[in-house]
Amino acid sequence: MPDGITLPRVLLTGAGLLAGSSPRAVVSGYFDHHGLPQRQEADRISADLPGGSPAEVLFDDAGRIASVGMRNVSR
Repeated sequence: MPDGITLPRVLLTGAGLLAGSSPRAVVSGYFDHHGLPQRQEADRISADLPGGSPAEVLFDDAGRIASVGMRNVSR
């Protein structure tokens, strides 16, 4: 299952290994594979990880992963 600590490494490694695919498709496919609902915007994809922490993946103008961030949710 995805977690906030390993998510940046997993997504960046996956995008590098699947160089024939767009990084956006890799991120979206990863979230789909794990059954995580995602929200897509022009420059980002966000999804709620198990436990409720939202992950946000930003893309640069060339379509590369620019950053992978996590926000803590107060409960």
